[in-house]
Amino acid sequence: MIDSLPFLHERDVAVLGNDGVQDVQPSGYGPDLTRPVHTASLVALGLWLIDNMELTELTELTAVCRGEPRWEFFFAALPWRMVGITSSASNPVTVF
Repeated sequence: MIDSLPFLHERDVAVLGNDGVQDVQPSGYGPDLTRPVHTASLVALGLWLIDNMELTELTELTAVCRGEPRWEFFFAALPWRMVGITSSASNPVTVF
């Protein structure tokens, strides 16, 4: 996965989502770099990561896109507001 980060950067990808985590465990980069995708994408690229997505909802979105036919839309995943945390559940919304 880390080898694909230049590809994502060249295309100005803003968000990367997955139904698990983006890093392979163990990473293969030694004990000092356990999550290289998180480190490189968040720090160096400013790429937002969404872990543990519920991807079954995307089938409905795919059907709407095919029916339009339109593949561009506004997507927002607003995190819950909590103090002292590094992650949160979100409320994703898509607007055509």
